[in-house]
Amino acid sequence: MLFQDGYLMVDFDKAKVEVLGEECLLTPTEFRLLRQMIEHKGQLLTYSILLERLWDSDGQFVDKHTLAVNVNRLRGKIEDEQHKYISNVYGMGYQWLS
Repeated sequence: MLFQDGYLMVDFDKAKVEVLGEECLLTPTEFRLLRQMIEHKGQLLTYSILLERLWDSDGQFVDKHTLAVNVNRLRGKIEDEQHKYISNVYGMGYQWLS
């Protein structure tokens, strides 16, 4: 699967992310988060859904703060003023906008 919009390119098969043609290094958690967002673009991914999909399956139990930190780090790596991808739905979760 490939996501590409001229600014951001994500190749899920190769686990490769580029921003403006430059490689963007993500942690495994950030990459899994990005995959969940893109695979469910336009849908609200609640905090509980994301926590379950990203951590609980590995036996790692974390809270919304850990999720928020990872979302903010991911935003810092893939977004700029003109390219906003992740929307915070206050009190509920996150949504991929593209």
